[in-house]
Amino acid sequence: MAQSISEYILAQQDKKFVGIPLPLERLNKLINGMDKGDFWIITGPTGTFKSSFLMGAMVIPAVEWVLDHLADGLDIKVFYYLLEESVQDLLIRITSYLFQREYGMTVSEDKLHGRGENKLSDEERAKLPGIQVLIDRLLTKIEIIDTIRYPYGMYLHTGEWLLTQGKLVKDSKGHETYVPNNPNQYCLFVVDHVLDLQPETEKGTGKQKSLFQAIEDLAVKYCMSLKNKYRAIPILVQHQTNIGDSIQLNLKGETMDAKLSPSLAELAENKGTARRATHVISLFNPATYELGKYRKYAGLQELKDNFLYLEILKNRRGPKKVGGGLWVEPVSKNFEEFPRADEITEIQQFISRKRNVFGPTNGPQGGRHTGPRPIPPNLFDLVDLKNAG
Repeated sequence: MAQSISEYILAQQDKKFVGIPLPLERLNKLINGMDKGDFWIITGPTGTFKSSFLMGAMVIPAVEWVLDHLADGLDIKVFYYLLEESVQDLLIRITSYLFQREYGMTVSEDKLHGRGENKLSDEERAKLPGIQVLIDRLLTKIEIIDTIRYPYGMYLHTGEWLLTQGKLVKDSKGHETYVPNNPNQYCLFVVDHVLDLQPETEKGTGKQKSLFQAIEDLAVKYCMSLKNKYRAIPILVQHQTNIGDSIQLNLKGETMDAKLSPSLAELAENKGTARRATHVISLFNPATYELGKYRKYAGLQELKDNFLYLEILKNRRGPKKVGGGLWVEPVSKNFEEFPRADEITEIQQFISRKRNVFGPTNGPQGGRHTGPRPIPPNLFDLVDLKNAG
């Protein structure tokens, strides 16, 4: 007999953990973490570190959190379908991220590849075995796949594993319910990213489907089945359309935020994915358009690629169209929440701390930063006081 809704509610109240917390605290409070049956889309224009955000601010923290709670009966499996880069390139990016997070060392991907004159220092070499231990631990729960590009192939590969972890049970009306062996096991189904899907051929005609149809199949047929039947967590990376072609100027010749900001309507190739998602998160880099001011933040030209704006475009569990700043270290792709636009003192202290830690950029290859970088005076006017609130 199926569990009644009241039985489900009471069982949820007694659980020690419900969902996986996100490391960005303000975002986590608005969304209440990642839970079974969520469907996420990460979007933004080119150059907004979407894939790095997905891995560094969602996937890696989720896996590490669950690994730290295995004794509580939790478990996790991540199917990471990698369509845009090689497995080696992704692992190099993770290595750069972990060097910064664990040791405060900015080690570029070029240096890790040994390109040109960019070689690891003795100190960096000495830290590499420790990084490898962390990566090996992550890979016990993350399966990175770069050989399956068809939507159905992804669904089949993931579904076959799910059926080894539970079974489908039919009720008296023939409806199937997935019963997992471990109800505290999470399954993340990640596609990075959907514009690189390989469309399948239509049955009967043999004609190749369009990219629009491939994305539709992925989102409607397969992600919704994984979400609703198996209570997996689909996460898609999906570009915004080329908003640079649609920029309009106001009477003062200043670009309008509304014409630049990511939106559900600008999801590339198939905007219908948003209708199925429970959460859509966008990232925007004001430096791409040389904007000194974006939303309630000003003085951004001094921060360059260190500043991103995160916005919740859709949230079925709470507020939407809310956002805030993110600090990103462009070499290692580490993310941290920027103070609110009206927290003037906190912004000053935050930037001072970051400048003291990172110092001069030391060129694109990075390295251990020494000494504080002075803060330009106009950074203390970073907040637009007239519009802050």
